[in-house]
Amino acid sequence: MEVLEELFGAEALEAKAAKKLSERERYLLVLAAGNLFDTDSGKDLLWWLFNETGVFRLSFTGGSETFFREGKRAVGLELWTLLLEARPNALAVLMEHKRLRLEE
Repeated sequence: MEVLEELFGAEALEAKAAKKLSERERYLLVLAAGNLFDTDSGKDLLWWLFNETGVFRLSFTGGSETFFREGKRAVGLELWTLLLEARPNALAVLMEHKRLRLEE
């Protein structure tokens, strides 16, 4: 049993259950991520979000800022997971899209 469950019992279990997405909610988020990815402006936004949340870099600073960076990164990784479920080749496509944008 987790520490929170031991301390708060049913409250912790209810809170944990409330955070879980239903299959339909998850499906709709995967669909939305894929739809966003299918547009050039969506790719631009996703690239920016992944950069801002530090998905592709280390967040360790040696200080308390690490926790803040890890929080941002966790959000980015959740989005990345949804995107990869929708479009398994997303990384290669995003990298090519970014390369072409830089050549403009």
